[in-house]
Amino acid sequence: MNKLKVAFLIAAGSCALSLSLSACGSPEPSTQTTQDSPPATADVTETKPVDVAKAGLNAYCSTDLAQDEWKAGIVPYLSERGRSVYVNTDVSQISDCTVGEPVGDPETDGNLLQYIVIDTDAGEWRVTVARTAENNPWRVDAFTPPPEPGGTQPAHTDNSQPDY
Repeated sequence: MNKLKVAFLIAAGSCALSLSLSACGSPEPSTQTTQDSPPATADVTETKPVDVAKAGLNAYCSTDLAQDEWKAGIVPYLSERGRSVYVNTDVSQISDCTVGEPVGDPETDGNLLQYIVIDTDAGEWRVTVARTAENNPWRVDAFTPPPEPGGTQPAHTDNSQPDY
């Protein structure tokens, strides 16, 4: 019975040793940013919610860029939720607009969510910015286009925020 225990321990040790050695030659994990990983805060110089909203809308409305350039420009301004909604947007489907200045004071929903209205040559856009904690950076959750002629808000088919 003692020999059985020794044989078992040797087998278990050999298995553990071979597993650890097999990991020695494996490549290091990639440090490449994916769609799911958030951009570094250094990617965005704006810190105030109004500034993040305006810069994010500028990036969103940069419809003259190629798809990859547009995506690279907007991703740093998007929250995790925003990336899930906008990262696969086809830039050719976005209406062109020139971004102006914020209109009025932002509406707030506590310390983690703000709704900022920004004037454009196509009307007033509402940009929702959020953060996950008070010490985290502000990022764009959603862009809401101006109301359709006649005053009705377009439906949100992406579930990014409730209809008004």
